[in-house]
Amino acid sequence: MQLLPCLLPLGDTALTVQFADAYTPEAAARARGLDRQLAGMDGIVECVPTLRSLTIHYDPALLSLRRLTALLRDLPPAPDEESAGASWSLPICYESEFAPDLAELATRLGLTPEAVVAIHAGGRYRTAMVGGYPGYPYIAGLDARLAVPRRTTPRLAVPAGSLAIANAFTAIYPQTVPGGWHILGRTPVPLFDPERLERPALIAAGDAVAFRPIPREEFDALAARFAGGADPVALCRA
Repeated sequence: MQLLPCLLPLGDTALTVQFADAYTPEAAARARGLDRQLAGMDGIVECVPTLRSLTIHYDPALLSLRRLTALLRDLPPAPDEESAGASWSLPICYESEFAPDLAELATRLGLTPEAVVAIHAGGRYRTAMVGGYPGYPYIAGLDARLAVPRRTTPRLAVPAGSLAIANAFTAIYPQTVPGGWHILGRTPVPLFDPERLERPALIAAGDAVAFRPIPREEFDALAARFAGGADPVALCRA
């Protein structure tokens, strides 16, 4: 039996539907499901799914809070999302140059670096949410053997494309920004491009993601192709 969500008005133009007090896979999935159900409805300006909730921005001239609340109450359960999102296969170079935390993390976990890479690359992942930085995906499904807290001391600059893990998630930094996750590799794929108007953020909430280990030579070749204008949507669709 599903618990009833908590409705939290945000001023007079937004409403947060909170499904849990903290992240759970079910809460994140329900937020994504509601997002899909509300897409394109009159009066809905934008929906923002998170790890435990969905914030609905609406136009009060077209949709009152009372009507929105009634709409939410009467919606049927969202269909299963397995076929709802896109599927991506992302090339990752796990070599030491791009993986400054791999050896230390492997020792901490009682594994070899090769075992960490095999476990990570062999996982089944689904994107729980996108946020924090433009195009930054929180990708759920990390094997419990690799679950570790964030670094005690964050880095001031994590290179764009860095693949990292923390707690129950994998993420990829779309830009060079500060960050405190453990870096295990790097992808040459540009995850965020504001000029890619149809899909500026490559990965969306609900998308399935797989990771494909590649050598440095293939990383360089792919990086050159993307720099030359190759379309990551076409090249990375699974």
